[in-house]
Amino acid sequence: MVFKNRVHIGYIAALVAASNAGGSGSVVGDTTTTMMWIDGVSALNVLHGFVAAGVALMFFAWFASRQQDRYQPIVKDPKIDAQVDWMKLFHVALILIGAIISNILYDRPALGVWIACLLGSS
Repeated sequence: MVFKNRVHIGYIAALVAASNAGGSGSVVGDTTTTMMWIDGVSALNVLHGFVAAGVALMFFAWFASRQQDRYQPIVKDPKIDAQVDWMKLFHVALILIGAIISNILYDRPALGVWIACLLGSS
């Protein structure tokens, strides 16, 4: 545990805010951008989203990391016993591949996501 189970709520809020801002130009992370790209809107039309995401990242990262460091500094040598859950990783890949393939073949990315979810749940 890098923070010894002590994470400030402000740090978590900043992670969520930066994550949402980062999805502004990604078809994987942002529903609105995905719908725009499916409708044929050029990626250059959402370029301003990348600029806003960069500013948000810099702003939130600085304040949140200082606040978290005062609340609980990072442990320099945490115990490393993490295990990769290969099945979950496979399911995520299956969903992404399903969305891409069904978007190309049927112009319906949600179809591939649902098929992948059904296959992964069995």
